Amino acid sequence: MNSEQLADQVSECVESLRSRIIGTGHQQYSDGDVQKIELKSNQEIVKEAIEELDDLIVYAAVLRSRLNGLRMP
Repeated sequence: MNSEQLADQVSECVESLRSRIIGTGHQQYSDGDVQKIELKSNQEIVKEAIEELDDLIVYAAVLRSRLNGLRMP
């Protein structure tokens, strides 16, 4: 992959994030002119961030396991 192809992959990722923010994220997290996360206390943000990190760790472990299964002998 050359630099331009890598940049295209990054752009694709950003576009996917943008789509989620405007679609599902808007439906679930928009509160008029602000995002609901902006209205949360620091304690709520810390608690929810830790929960999200826990989920990420589980997803990463499952992904690692599946990639191990695809590994060439």
